[in-house]
Amino acid sequence: MSLSGWVPRRVLHVFNAAAGGAARSSLDLIVGLDEAGVRSCVVCPADGTPEEQDAIADAVGGRVLFRPLYRWQRKIRTPWWRRPAMELYQWQRTGLVRGSTAAVAAFARDQHADLLHTNTLLNPEGGRAAARLGLAHVWHVRELVGPGAQFRFWRESSFLPRRVVPLASVVVANSEATAARLAHLGLPGATVVPDGLVLDDLLAVSAPGPTTAADRPVVVGMVANLMSFSKRHDLFVDAAALLDPDLPVELRIVGHDRHPDGRPLDDPPVRALRERIRSAGLADRITFAGYAPDPAAIMAGLDVVVQPSGLESFGRTLVEAMAAARPVVAATGGAACELVDDGVTGLLVPPDDAPALARAIDALVRDPQRRRVLGEAGRARAQARYGVGRAVDQLLDVYARALTRPVGQSPGQAADTT
Repeated sequence: MSLSGWVPRRVLHVFNAAAGGAARSSLDLIVGLDEAGVRSCVVCPADGTPEEQDAIADAVGGRVLFRPLYRWQRKIRTPWWRRPAMELYQWQRTGLVRGSTAAVAAFARDQHADLLHTNTLLNPEGGRAAARLGLAHVWHVRELVGPGAQFRFWRESSFLPRRVVPLASVVVANSEATAARLAHLGLPGATVVPDGLVLDDLLAVSAPGPTTAADRPVVVGMVANLMSFSKRHDLFVDAAALLDPDLPVELRIVGHDRHPDGRPLDDPPVRALRERIRSAGLADRITFAGYAPDPAAIMAGLDVVVQPSGLESFGRTLVEAMAAARPVVAATGGAACELVDDGVTGLLVPPDDAPALARAIDALVRDPQRRRVLGEAGRARAQARYGVGRAVDQLLDVYARALTRPVGQSPGQAADTT
């Protein structure tokens, strides 16, 4: 991979969290950029586990600033009567956003950043700091937004044109589905750059053997954040309840289900999931496997991977599964239709359809040859389309365009978008 054209030497990335798919995709991107000769630094909220924060620091050689950032988002689980207090708390922690913007700008200046890259639609500080410094700003949207989606914004019909466009040199979407949502809300023409993953460890995972009922149960797993209702663990449970009780299958849910001290999580989504499993009489059929930081290790323990949510802006878990030669079952909607070739690399089912999900799982559990063929095709597709090198090449072109369009009027003059 070689640099061509006008590209930055140093990029400051703004994360919306230390954990989650967006953070992991951003870290993979940073690894690829480093191989291309572009040095990165990061500003990130001080959340996540110490291990997750250490992973970010290690990826950028310690060039990271952990501090509170303001979070745009209307659709949250907090009761309406508590939201004003939460907003006041955000303002206090970020200094009315001006304090957090000043901190990001100062860090960018100290790191001699040529360009700022905000890896989420949810935080405004990257764009505001770029405007203050007169630098280019890439606004990289990794969320589905708008009606029916997990992420909503105040005054949505004018939000993107008023708050995002003035502070973006280039807007990037991580899928066609994400770009379509942006266009619907008044921001057409986003550059689509599918997420790129560091696939080496996943490609090294051995393809599953032709497991049959005589060998061991077929392991069917869902890998997703248990704290999010949008991941649709409920559909996975409902589909499990419809499977033939004699089907040789082991069902796993992979994700953080305990606190670091070992206590079970008791947040509403986890509590609702455990109750649903109990009510369905599936406590002895569905196991909580906890969380492992290594995707290759997770995939090595599964034979089939299920993604029931139709609201994924990309679907990193699907790519990881395909790279590990695991067949996938995914709900249409979001970006799944872009990642999965139905009947070739996996099976697609309608969203919100537990019977269809159960039929797809049943078909793969009963047919080891089909699992093998789908897995091999998925691995080839992931390697050809979703390696980090391809994403880096596309983003270097984006950076070259962005550098010709700095945001803000002049260094030291910031746009007010609070």
